[in-house]
Amino acid sequence: MNFSKTIVRLQKATIQNVKNVSYGSVDFPSSLNPASLNSRSDIVGIYGQNGSGKTAMISALGFLKTVLSGLNLSPKTFNFIKMGSEAMRLSFGFILFDDTEKFSVDYSFSIIDEKKPSADGLSFSHVSHVCKESLRIKKEGDTANHATTVIDTDLSKEEEKDYAFTPKTSFELTIKEKDKSLANDLIYARRFAYDNSSSFIFSEKAISSFKESSLDSSYFQIIQFLQFYGRMDLFVADTEECTNLLIPIHFRLSHAGDKATLVSGSFPLPLAQTDLPTPLFEDLKTWKNSINSLLGTLVPGVSIDLKNVSSITSPTGQPGNRFQIVSVRDGVVIPFSYESGGIRKIVSVLSCLISAYNSESVLVAIDEFDSGIFEYLLGEVIEVFSESAKGQLIFTSHNLRPLEILGNNGIYLTTTDPNNRYARYSFVREESNFRNKYLRAVKLDSAVTNDSNRNLYYSPTFDGEIRHAFRSSAHEK
Repeated sequence: MNFSKTIVRLQKATIQNVKNVSYGSVDFPSSLNPASLNSRSDIVGIYGQNGSGKTAMISALGFLKTVLSGLNLSPKTFNFIKMGSEAMRLSFGFILFDDTEKFSVDYSFSIIDEKKPSADGLSFSHVSHVCKESLRIKKEGDTANHATTVIDTDLSKEEEKDYAFTPKTSFELTIKEKDKSLANDLIYARRFAYDNSSSFIFSEKAISSFKESSLDSSYFQIIQFLQFYGRMDLFVADTEECTNLLIPIHFRLSHAGDKATLVSGSFPLPLAQTDLPTPLFEDLKTWKNSINSLLGTLVPGVSIDLKNVSSITSPTGQPGNRFQIVSVRDGVVIPFSYESGGIRKIVSVLSCLISAYNSESVLVAIDEFDSGIFEYLLGEVIEVFSESAKGQLIFTSHNLRPLEILGNNGIYLTTTDPNNRYARYSFVREESNFRNKYLRAVKLDSAVTNDSNRNLYYSPTFDGEIRHAFRSSAHEK
């Protein structure tokens, strides 16, 4: 497959035991319409009442990004495992294709929590581990009806001694005609990844060993493409991280217009005067110019700038720059910390949205996309993205304006059933106002029934009970 032309698209995400979701699955629209894979955007919006599992899906994509990138899980990851469950299980279906080949790829993994007692035995710490990874691949056009299991790290105690993964035949073919040290290197890489709360398949140690092994070249390429995707093309934005003190910057920049020169990442940018190494500061200037080209059309008269720039030398002797990010509104300069919350959030995600608009492989996941953003502006952004973008967007929202634009195409509603947390709304005609339809169902009986299922989309609340609770609470001692 051609590195510069290969497109990666997420088709399906399934999560188990994440926060309050026992099971939930979401499909992107292009999985139902393969002809649209490289011709139009792919949008999924997740709606539902507070605490119904919307954020759990975005969090799961955050774990996917970490694992594909070969990075270590956060020490706080254990908090996302559903109470009473031993592990969370995450499964993702991808399509990888270029002008000549197409592959279906299923990747799944579990995250478990290990409690480690302190030296005095009076307390313990939590360590999360990535385990039971499974990579299955099927090439379009192959006569086989099922995907090939390339790597599965769900091993017995006995198997762990001699194998880095199963199927055993796959492992033996991988180290074919190589010396015993390669097998040991792979076994060590698996143990090292487990101990360091990271993926084995996408770790640098494993990829280095795969490169020296007899692993099928197409399979090796797919592993590399997925790692690149996690690092460069998958963005997960928790806009609630925007505060008066810092703003999380998500950026993807190409200095020469091709994948080989991509710079991609996220970091919290302090809003007070701050220092950055010169290379990162230069990337920040490119980021600023990129989003200013669009920011003024979303919020007329507004742009951002970097002021009070001075050269510094870090304590380690590296050159850097000291500066402060500001907002320029109709020529008036104010510190960006005094800008509105909505504008701070728009600025935070704008660069990755621009990338998703222009690149088929980019997926942006945004939690609480509507928070602080004017309803009409949110609708305009969703409408433009749905009509002419190339990439993928998945978001959660409480604002129902996008329902009027997208209809039920790509919209999932959270249900009250933790074992079937996400569901499409059935039987909505194109000419129907989906927003009104949804609100009517919530108001009347919160349910929709057809021959095969009955989904309750809202745990009923009653204005009389709410009124009584307000009055009663005033008399509580």
